[in-house]
Amino acid sequence: MTPLLLGVLAAALAAPVEAWVESSRVPSGTPIVLWTTHWGQAPVAAEAGELEPRITLDETLGPRRTLRTTLTGADGSHIIRFPDTDLPPIFVDIGAAGPNVAPLPPPVPIPEARAAPLLLLLVSALLIALGVITWRRRALPAVIPLAPQRVALDAWDAARATLTGRALALALARILRRFLAARYGWPAPTRTTGELTALAGDSAALPPALRSRLITLLAASEPLRFGAPSSEAAAVETAALLERLDEELRTFIAATWETAP
Repeated sequence: MTPLLLGVLAAALAAPVEAWVESSRVPSGTPIVLWTTHWGQAPVAAEAGELEPRITLDETLGPRRTLRTTLTGADGSHIIRFPDTDLPPIFVDIGAAGPNVAPLPPPVPIPEARAAPLLLLLVSALLIALGVITWRRRALPAVIPLAPQRVALDAWDAARATLTGRALALALARILRRFLAARYGWPAPTRTTGELTALAGDSAALPPALRSRLITLLAASEPLRFGAPSSEAAAVETAALLERLDEELRTFIAATWETAP
């Protein structure tokens, strides 16, 4: 710890506690607002007789702690005492003029010089931390998002490595719909095959050859999504159809690299 910081903390710890009220005389039903400040010590204990205290603010800045307490009670004159401190009692009146008609001296302002060095250290530490974060962000390489085509092909390769039959056909339909949404902004994941076919036929984003290939893909994969092969021969036929759909899907996705959305 630097000598400067040690000096600030030593001065704070040696500072006396302080207490004041916002107003020593309030209308009936209005609470007395008591402020207490202490530096590096336990909270100031206030005894207010029949008044009921409620802490509404507890703020700590470095070694300084400030409490805001509201005191409510019956109309009349009350005394707030601070045992185990050198603070004088505070006389307050609720809904009555009371015997303490002479105004209390204004509260002693909190010496800003005590908090300034500590606040300066905190601000300096924050600026250093922000500088380190900014430097690290600039030092890291920029992350370039993958193109929709690469995302779709990677997902299809992963599906082919682990799935077969109907499960692979469902994965193809899901990957194709997500690709159309990412590449062209279509609401493909929520549309049926018939709706997508109509959308592809009316789309100006696809040249005629790509429209035809997409419609073929949708139509050919549709039967596989809703039925499982009933025999070994049907399973072989399904596998062969999926191989053809694999080629169609890759060709369609590759062609979209060259067309504007």
